[in-house]
Amino acid sequence: MAGNGLDSPSYGRRLIPQILDQLAASQPERVVYSVASCATEIPSFHHISARMFCKAVDKTAWWLQGQLDALKQAPCADANANRQVLPKIQPLGYIGPRNSFQISM
Repeated sequence: MAGNGLDSPSYGRRLIPQILDQLAASQPERVVYSVASCATEIPSFHHISARMFCKAVDKTAWWLQGQLDALKQAPCADANANRQVLPKIQPLGYIGPRNSFQISM
């Protein structure tokens, strides 16, 4: 059976937010992550559903968009002065080698 692309998802061409939106639409209560908690003497897990994770990704994307819009709207008459006035964007996370020795090489 040859796939014509209409009945099968386009694997390798979808962005992660699109995959999350589809998962949240089809299986909103599916547990995608479990976070361990030791707030009390008895350890427990806090389950993150597909719907909750999708909302968190959407809120983070809108927050980032707002931060970038604020940077673009900063008043400045000179392009060289603009580089000095605008604050640097701080990284929110790091995905890379676990060994810091590899980073320094």
